[in-house]
Amino acid sequence: MDIAENGRQAVDACRQHAYDLILMDVQMPVMDGYEAAGAIRQLEAATAPPSPEAPEQQQRTPIVAMTANALKDDRDRCLAAGMDDFITKPIKRQALLNTVTKWAGNGHTPVAEVGGAPTSGGGAPSKAPPLPMDLQTAVEEFGDRPLVLEVANELLSNGQRQLKIMEEALKNGDLDRLRKEAHAVKGGAWTIEARPLGDLAETIEHHSRERESDPIGPLLERFVKELDRLESFLRQQTG
Repeated sequence: MDIAENGRQAVDACRQHAYDLILMDVQMPVMDGYEAAGAIRQLEAATAPPSPEAPEQQQRTPIVAMTANALKDDRDRCLAAGMDDFITKPIKRQALLNTVTKWAGNGHTPVAEVGGAPTSGGGAPSKAPPLPMDLQTAVEEFGDRPLVLEVANELLSNGQRQLKIMEEALKNGDLDRLRKEAHAVKGGAWTIEARPLGDLAETIEHHSRERESDPIGPLLERFVKELDRLESFLRQQTG
């Protein structure tokens, strides 16, 4: 499996390799998933023209969108951009396996994942659980407790770094940067079942998108406390 950090890298990778399947995060820096999907379709049309005998057999790599939005308009936008299907975040293991089987079958060429860790949760934020992380559910999903704890500690470390970026972005009025960082936190947190942190990041992302800066300061203060709660929880699990 090859991993691209943004849409432009994905397009470049498709110039070099043939893939059975592309998992495409729709929100990325440099070039988002919609633009990347369109560019890949243009590349396919330019480099693999249809056979005169069977134009319907033109090579087309399936592209599956990974999106936190489950609304019909979002699905339609994915299809209009040249994608074939979508899975809603947080990505569940069985759903991912089913999607890979559906589109990639038993082929032997690699899968490309674009956009890093999958993001999570369609619809309204769920009610925060009493613990900062549902460790049991995360372990059941991924099947490896040490791996889950390792990823959770990495999320914590990244969250502390991303907090500083968000604070600086708020200070400078850069709500676009703030939104992107909050989106990244949301995806990672929801993926490992750290729902309270992910829900809080989603709220910050929403206010950033709506250009509503006033509520963000207090939300970032809550973000600090949620990181502290997660840190204490993880320390108890590994102590």
